[in-house]
Order: sequence, then C-alpha cells, then structure tokens
Amino acid sequence: RERVDVEMSVGIATGEIWLHLVGVVHQVLVVTGPAVDRCLEAESAAGAGEIRFAQTPSADLVVDDVVDVREQFSVRSDVALLDPQVIAAVEAGALPEHRRAVIAFLSMDLDRDASRSANHHRLATMMRIVQLACRETEVCLLNCDVRVGGVKLTLAAGVPLTTGDDADRMLLCVTRIVEACGVCDIAVQVGVNEGRVYSGPVGSEQRRSFTIMGDAVN
Repeated sequence: RERVDVEMSVGIATGEIWLHLVGVVHQVLVVTGPAVDRCLEAESAAGAGEIRFAQTPSADLVVDDVVDVREQFSVRSDVALLDPQVIAAVEAGALPEHRRAVIAFLSMDLDRDASRSANHHRLATMMRIVQLACRETEVCLLNCDVRVGGVKLTLAAGVPLTTGDDADRMLLCVTRIVEACGVCDIAVQVGVNEGRVYSGPVGSEQRRSFTIMGDAVN
C-alpha cells in the first residue's frame, strides 16, 4: 500500500460545554461553551505533532464527572439527523468522486455575555432559517462545526446531488439566509467559492460521514 504521512495537532480543555439540539428539517447537535473555545485556541497554538492543554489537567477529573446527557434531549422520530440530500446520496450508494460544486461557509458568533437559553434561541432561529432556505433552493447543509466564539456551517450546491444552476441556487440561498437573519437581529458572515472538490463518505465502519475536501473548500 502507498504510504501517507499525516501531521496532526491536538488541543485539550476541560470545563463547561453547552449542547444544543436544533433544526426543523433535520436535527443538528451543536456544541458550544467556554471549554470549547479554550480547546480550539489550544489546538490553534499547537504545532504539528503537538498536544497542547488549555490548562493543567486536573487529577480530580475522573469518569464519574462525565454527565449522561441522553435524557436531556428528545430526539424526534419524525425528523432526520442528516440533510435529505445526504440521505438520498447514501441510500443510492454514493462513491467518492471529484466534481465541480459551489461551497459556502456561514459563521455566527454567540454572545458570551448572554444566557445559555438566549444563545440556544439564537442558534435554533438561525438553524431554522438556514434549513428552510436550503430546502427551498435545493442546497445541502453538509455540517455544523465549532469555531471560537460561535459556530460555522458548510453549505454545498452540486454536492452530493447535482440539480443544475449551482451558483445561482447558492447565491439565492445565502441571500435569503442573510436577509432573514437580519430581520431576527442575528448577524452572520458568509463566504462563497466555486471549484472542483472531493466528495463522498469517509470514515470507518463504526462512524462514517459525508464530506467535501479540496482547494475550493479551503
């Protein structure tokens, strides 16, 4: 087999995190909180092959400190956990491939001075706006990731399904999102790019995800 060298940096933090289960077209679990921000800052400061702690690991951190949060959420059986386009692609046996697509990153900052419930409401409102706009324009909400002080969403047109007019649909989608979020006093930042991407399922038998990679994404 061909050898592949991979460099990795790791950030570790302990502390309070907040879990938000939001979405109306499909449910998305969003992780935020002070410990998440410290973890991201530690990872950013770590060099290749380094593991950096945001603070000195506590000897008091034991398994008993882990809270079982499964009972805190009511996972709706009538709402999927993946974007409908991803479900359709996986069910059709989608294979890894390179193709042209239009990609958008959408970022939203959380208010560190606001209550947890207030930030949850902002997240839920933003996710509802995004998912409805994506459904109306046939754009795929691929994933929701963490960033320091907020969250970042990845939208794709042309991946995993191609319906034509990818650039027009993406621009219409993000325009609707920005306008609707503005009405709700939610500030979002959007970046859009077009190009060839690698797309497809990645991972092991235990956990797989549908992702995109390439210069157009970066």
